[in-house]
Amino acid sequence: MSSRTSPRATFILSIPRPDIRIAQRKTRRYRNPVIFALELQAEMRTDHLTRQQLADRHGISLDRVIQWLALLKLPLNQLEEISALGDNWERRVVSEREIRRIRQDRRARREKPAPWTQRDVNNG
Repeated sequence: MSSRTSPRATFILSIPRPDIRIAQRKTRRYRNPVIFALELQAEMRTDHLTRQQLADRHGISLDRVIQWLALLKLPLNQLEEISALGDNWERRVVSEREIRRIRQDRRARREKPAPWTQRDVNNG
């Protein structure tokens, strides 16, 4: 006689036991991308490191270090505004991706051609 259960039909029933304490999950902390980039830049300067050495020290790729440091190319007033949000958040307030988008928008506005061209002026 074969069993009526199959591996597909089995499931796990978990019942919390009051006598066993479950370790609390560590609360995740989020860093302010601008403050973290400033710390990386300061570390590079004080320890006279190259970007590659900094990447090796932190166990991240060179490209990642370059991305962090590129955030510091934002206008000073925007950097101050983002830094004023503080650091070590319980939830992500602003992401690096959002900051990069600000920088790309600024670059696009700067490179945006005028609504009229020289050819329009000559033909007008």
